[in-house]
Amino acid sequence: LADEAGIQTLNLRADRVGGRALHAAAKFDRVAPGTIAPDASRHHESESTKPQHRDHHGHGHRPSFGGKTMAADPTAPAGADGEEAGAGDAAANSESALPGVSPSSQPTSPPMAVVTQMLLSTEGIEVDPPNNYGRTPLHIACYHGNWPVARLLLQRGAAALALDKRGYTPGRIAQRRGMVIPNDILSVLMPTGPPGSAMHEPTRDLIMDPDSTTMLICHELCSRHMSCPPIDRSGGPSSDPPPENIRRLRVLLNDETGILRSSEFSALSWESEARRASIADVMKVHEYNYVESISQACASLPDHPSAIANLDADTAISRWSFEAAMRAAGSVCEAVDKVMSGDFRNAFCAVRPPGHHAGPRGIVKCPNDPEGSHGFCLLNNVAIGAAYARSMYRNDGIQRIAIIDFDVHHGNGTEEIIKQLVPNIDRAAVRTPFAVGALHIPRYKPWLNEDDVHDVFFSSTHGFGPRDIRFTDQQGGWFYPASGQTRTTDAINNPSRIENPSLSDFLLSQTWTRMGEDSRSNCCKIINVGLDLPRPSDVPGMQRVEFRDSYRKNILPHLMDFDPDLIFISAGFDAHKKDTMNFGYVGMVEDDYEWVTEQLVKVANTCCNGRVISVLEGGYKIHGGIVSPFARSVAHHVRALVDGGSSRELYDKQDEDWESQFERHMVEEKERRRQMKMERFSRPVDMAVHHDHSLRQHHAVSDATTDIIAAGAIGTGLTPLHVGGAELEQHEGDAEGEGVAGGMEALMQGPMDVHAEINTSSNEGIGEAGDGEDGVEEPSRKRRRNNVDYKDLYEQMKKEDGEGSK
Repeated sequence: LADEAGIQTLNLRADRVGGRALHAAAKFDRVAPGTIAPDASRHHESESTKPQHRDHHGHGHRPSFGGKTMAADPTAPAGADGEEAGAGDAAANSESALPGVSPSSQPTSPPMAVVTQMLLSTEGIEVDPPNNYGRTPLHIACYHGNWPVARLLLQRGAAALALDKRGYTPGRIAQRRGMVIPNDILSVLMPTGPPGSAMHEPTRDLIMDPDSTTMLICHELCSRHMSCPPIDRSGGPSSDPPPENIRRLRVLLNDETGILRSSEFSALSWESEARRASIADVMKVHEYNYVESISQACASLPDHPSAIANLDADTAISRWSFEAAMRAAGSVCEAVDKVMSGDFRNAFCAVRPPGHHAGPRGIVKCPNDPEGSHGFCLLNNVAIGAAYARSMYRNDGIQRIAIIDFDVHHGNGTEEIIKQLVPNIDRAAVRTPFAVGALHIPRYKPWLNEDDVHDVFFSSTHGFGPRDIRFTDQQGGWFYPASGQTRTTDAINNPSRIENPSLSDFLLSQTWTRMGEDSRSNCCKIINVGLDLPRPSDVPGMQRVEFRDSYRKNILPHLMDFDPDLIFISAGFDAHKKDTMNFGYVGMVEDDYEWVTEQLVKVANTCCNGRVISVLEGGYKIHGGIVSPFARSVAHHVRALVDGGSSRELYDKQDEDWESQFERHMVEEKERRRQMKMERFSRPVDMAVHHDHSLRQHHAVSDATTDIIAAGAIGTGLTPLHVGGAELEQHEGDAEGEGVAGGMEALMQGPMDVHAEINTSSNEGIGEAGDGEDGVEEPSRKRRRNNVDYKDLYEQMKKEDGEGSK
């Protein structure tokens, strides 16, 4: 703010939704627990009073101003919201009173938001700038329940009844989110309305329904799962580690540099000693021989950092890999216990190895990939936790379980486990030198009872198709795991069409085992959304809208109909557009992870008291550490979970439909403006090309005129351009090849006396242009020439020469 160039950015749009600096302050400018907001009224006095930089993400340091660290004063009075008041209180009290509220009703020591104070005290700041959704900073402050910022904005004259593009005021947004507006600004944000209006809706009782925090569960052994020797950058074999390595958790959990250790997430409740999963819980989803084989393979390795074995080309294990997998699965089971206790509304399990590709017997094969691979996964953590919740809490209201997977790779392991909730028979041919036989092996892995298949819901959004776009019929290989084509089973779309054997003779009749593969899979409630690889002709930005619409129009409505009692999330972050593991599929950004988590929290608020358990899966772009795409994406996801502890907003189908139409319109409008801008920029380029052609014509005409005069062609009616046509034709390809660079250079360096020719040439090109797809005329890049009959020209010249000799 002390820099002139910085001031110029004060009111500029600074994020993907068109927010300004004040929007960001309304969302993030909060007083960290145990700290006191410093006085911002002196930030313009001198250079020495500017705030000193904290470490790169605020670990454990007090804000310091004027070279002095502001220590917490345990005797300081608490503000109206239970937050500590600080040295900046006097500055706030000197501000004008809130509009419509008497000074006596305002708190004497309101908690301060120092960054917001600094911004609002800067000359030229816009107090009510709207973002793309029409929301002002006051809308954002009320959305997140940031009342100190809301007070400051109201003191500066922010419009308390401004409407966003959805037609909501800041107070109405706070009410929909279940945020309890403090009494001193209630009458300003929610003026009295007629009886029965939204103004009279009952407010949330903070005693009966208090805010909650998010539980974060991890274990040290998850960092002992070594997928490669110790990583170094000396150029040796360990300088290029596999995507799934120990640094993934380091950028999240490291005490000094982990993004989840930053002050923003200081309210998280940490459990760093997650319990080991019970073998009985693991057996609900995996075959014993598979679990035993993984355990023995890890136990056979020495306890050395470089002792690595490979299960397949993708997946490596070390001595502690199996124990890490057991702790990862146990973390999910412990998260279930914590959430079901009522102390937490949601939890995030920061664990590895991931698990959603692990099927009942490990590798899951499909027709497009008959070999398959483990995909970095050992045990299916989210399925083990879901089975544990359904069996352990069956008498505590947990009947219907939903698993939502937004990893860029299809959760084929989880889907296969859910298909095992229906009895079936695996068949295999056996060949010997003397005979050919068939093996029939019954398979059935129930979680609780025969109703499992009706009470488990699974959806996955992922990439499906070739690894890259090829303009031939040749297939360049499938995007892993080559399964998950878009499909919604009949159990969701048409329940009346599926076979439902009588439960009384469920095992005796063996009806399930006589069903075909399609019939059995249709009995399971599964939604797969296989998103295509974007093509060059696609509208930029529409890929993200398609991803969101897959939830708004398909998954979320069906999830609401399912009415889950507990929601699990397989949270993979490798769909980020900067993660090379996705080959360009899905193309999410950090905001999309926060958005989809918010939608699932809304469904959870509507159906199951906000109970959500998220489990880390993929996400491999860790370069940059705390600012890497992986770290930022996880932070946005966890931020939405933390926000879910205080939000009580319910799912609204009408809001989702409006948002879909609005975002699609925004993307299309942005593309239309981009096309118009390109067209405007292309016209000077066309002029430059025409100018380049004119210069060539100018030189060719001069040479041709000399030849014509020497040949006695003056007075024949032929223009110099006719005679020079052959030479101009020779330079046609050169002009086309030089393109923009040559044309612009000619435009800058050409003589001023040829502008008339440029204008003539340009006008002719525009007049000849045909209508494009949108009916917009485009200038032609072709020059018009009269056709020259050189035989007639030669005869004419001979005739004139003969007459001249006479």
